[in-house]
Amino acid sequence: TTNVSNIDNNADEGLAATTKFNKLKIDLDKNIQIIKPPILNFLAEGTLSVKGTFNRPLPEGTIKLKRGQVNIFTTQLNLATNEKNSAKFTKNNGLDPYLDVNLVGSALETSRSSFSEDPSLTEINDVPISSLGSLQSVHIQTKVKGFASKLTDNIDLTSSPPRTKTEIISLLGGSFVNTLGRGDSTLGLANLAGSAFFGSFNSAITNAFGLSEFRVFPT
Repeated sequence: TTNVSNIDNNADEGLAATTKFNKLKIDLDKNIQIIKPPILNFLAEGTLSVKGTFNRPLPEGTIKLKRGQVNIFTTQLNLATNEKNSAKFTKNNGLDPYLDVNLVGSALETSRSSFSEDPSLTEINDVPISSLGSLQSVHIQTKVKGFASKLTDNIDLTSSPPRTKTEIISLLGGSFVNTLGRGDSTLGLANLAGSAFFGSFNSAITNAFGLSEFRVFPT
């Protein structure tokens, strides 16, 4: 419901600025999706009470994120099902919710090996990555706690095996770009294809069987 009061012809105000919400209740029931293709897709539920005006709505309540994923180029991060993922709105912060979200995923890390053709020589000769190279799966955990307006300041990235934040960011997409055009195209393409296919496959299995995590990756 809405209350409309003090409407005038002032162009600076207008109908949107003078139309007020009177405890508008919004129920997000089953199968409500929050989507921004192709980046994110979440299933949500919860209740919001909205005050304020059309120009400045003031929602209050908590939206629970039940399931979903974020696609970051070659990597897909899924909501950790054993965590209470949520976006909490308070009237003092308007449309700037406090996020408490945990995401998990796997990225493929390429590595290069080298050896000496003559054991008596100290110089190490590089061997093409297509001849000697390996892929390793790195489990990535992303925790977001803080207001959406300061998202970049509230992201905590960890991994197993342990990697630095810069290395994790590279694994989330930069590794594929870095390998192309530098003699490493074979594993670069394997990284892209493997991450895209296995990420989607793992997510489908996880959702279908209600698992907290399921991972298959090439070795």
